[in-house]
Amino acid sequence: MDNEMELEAEFLSEMVIEMQKGATRKARRKVIEQTMGGRSTIQVFNDCLKFHLLTSFILATLLTCGFFKILFLDEEGAITTQKISTVKWCSMNFFFSKYISNFDANAQGVEALLTHTIKVQFLDLQEQFINEKALTIIANKINDVLEIEPTNLYVNKPAGPMITMETCDIIKLTGHICIPSMAKGATPKDTIL
Repeated sequence: MDNEMELEAEFLSEMVIEMQKGATRKARRKVIEQTMGGRSTIQVFNDCLKFHLLTSFILATLLTCGFFKILFLDEEGAITTQKISTVKWCSMNFFFSKYISNFDANAQGVEALLTHTIKVQFLDLQEQFINEKALTIIANKINDVLEIEPTNLYVNKPAGPMITMETCDIIKLTGHICIPSMAKGATPKDTIL
């Protein structure tokens, strides 16, 4: 009898672990969307998503208070959607954020939990730093990098490379980063802003 109970407990434990793994995988396929500037019906919201998203979604669910949960077929759909900073549609603004488990749209200060997508450019960046590895290292000093435009897209832009990042607190973003100087005779301690 004890062996049966041990086997049953072990089976239940394994089953719970597998269910948790499945929930984690599914969470990586979701984003939270916030609507501002008007009232949105699920039909208006679905029309907006179908028009603006680069990838198709499986399900959009109204949470409450202008928040929706969107489920994608794969994790790439969620990541691609998080890279979109703002969508304007029918006098409303739609913002996309990384999915938060147990998200409570009615909780006070819930907006502080959401992430924001920002676009960053480094002006007058020296040529040695205009590659994906260097840009990722530099930009990660600010926050999480979602995407760096391929070189052939940003070489012609005079302002420099465009980096898509995700941050929780826009107010606390740094104003500058010190990078090593590439000037002739510069030492490792010599930096430029």
